[in-house]
Amino acid sequence: ACVRACVRCACVLACVVRAFVRQRGGWTREKADAGMGSDTLTGQKYDVSYDLITINPSFVTGPSLSTRTDGESTKLIKNLLEGVFTLNGTKGGPCISMIDVRDVAAAHVAAIHNPAAFGRYIVSSNQGISHLEVAGYLAADATLAALPLPKHAESPTTYRPLFNTAKAQRDLGLRVRQISESVVESALALLAT
Repeated sequence: ACVRACVRCACVLACVVRAFVRQRGGWTREKADAGMGSDTLTGQKYDVSYDLITINPSFVTGPSLSTRTDGESTKLIKNLLEGVFTLNGTKGGPCISMIDVRDVAAAHVAAIHNPAAFGRYIVSSNQGISHLEVAGYLAADATLAALPLPKHAESPTTYRPLFNTAKAQRDLGLRVRQISESVVESALALLAT
């Protein structure tokens, strides 16, 4: 059977990979897009099918390649650094799962290169992290400790979800960075811009 795999991130199509198009007389590797079904120059028909692989990252943090600060993860770190939550405290309630952007990229690359990759991969921390814990990661860094970081939450943590990332670890070899380090690197990158 011919195989063509597409790796997507959440609902956004990221890239088409492992494009193998079966032609008469054997296999050839070609760069293909989702609509390819024939060669418009030769009129030759191809047997095209594909596997869809989905990488589902959680709240993405880590150093950004952009100076934009309107993304949700960047906004949280920026608000913590600017003292937005110092007086009233961080949000309580449910915790969020987090993952370093470099780990998300590594998961995509691994999915592209692993012909056995299939289905959905949860790419996340193993458990939820509260906003106050994120502030604590920042306060533990000597460079950031002097900033007006919150020391309390406005309400207690009500829910700390657990996430099963075993499939991503097994199939993609995913080994995630420490979230505390990722959060600090994200903050230091923001301050440098």
